Amino acid sequence: MIGALFKHVTWRAVLIAGVVAGTVFLITNLVLLPIALDIKPGLILRYFAGLVMGSDVLTDDGTDILVVGLLVHYALAIVFAFPITIVVHRWGLSVGVLGGAVLGLALYSINFYT
Repeated sequence: MIGALFKHVTWRAVLIAGVVAGTVFLITNLVLLPIALDIKPGLILRYFAGLVMGSDVLTDDGTDILVVGLLVHYALAIVFAFPITIVVHRWGLSVGVLGGAVLGLALYSINFYT
């Protein structure tokens, strides 16, 4: 069963979906978080870098931290796009959009509120 799923997955679609969703998420957070919460725009990237580099990066500044944050962010976006592409392939676009919205909200809640 799993082999059949991997056989029919279009990996190009997974990459495109991950990069597009990651970019929309990143731009939205870089624009809206400073307005809504009065925080620095780079905090979201430092938050992602903290997954790999530890929590000390949340208070540090540096381009290396931002680059690591971007890499981690897009890697997670591609990984999170994978199950949605399976749902779209198997059950169609309308179920994929609804399922993707539910999955996205769940992942956002888990990542930022736990």
